[in-house]
Amino acid sequence: MSTVTTNRWAMAMGKAVVSTPAGVNGLDLAPGEDLVLANDAAEMAEAIEDLLRGPAKRRCLETAARSRVERDFDWDTIGRRQARLYRVLLSRDKS
Repeated sequence: MSTVTTNRWAMAMGKAVVSTPAGVNGLDLAPGEDLVLANDAAEMAEAIEDLLRGPAKRRCLETAARSRVERDFDWDTIGRRQARLYRVLLSRDKS
C-alpha cells in the first residue's frame, strides 16, 4: 500500500495528516487546509507538536480533510469523472 493511499484513508477517517510532498503526490490537496506538509524531519516533528498542542486547529484540519475526501475521492465522484472522460473520448472518435 502506498503512502498516498494511507494518507487519503486517514483523511477519510477525519484524521489530521502531516506528510511530505511525496506522500500526497497527485492528490491536488491544499497544504494548510487539507493537511500539513513537511519537507524534512524537523518540520514534521514541529507540525505534529503544533497539532497536538492545538486541538482546535487539529479539529479544523480534520474536518476539512474529511470534507475534501467526500467531495473529491468518493466512488460516485470518481465514477462521474470517468463517465465524463469516456464521453469526451467517444465524441472525439466520431469526429
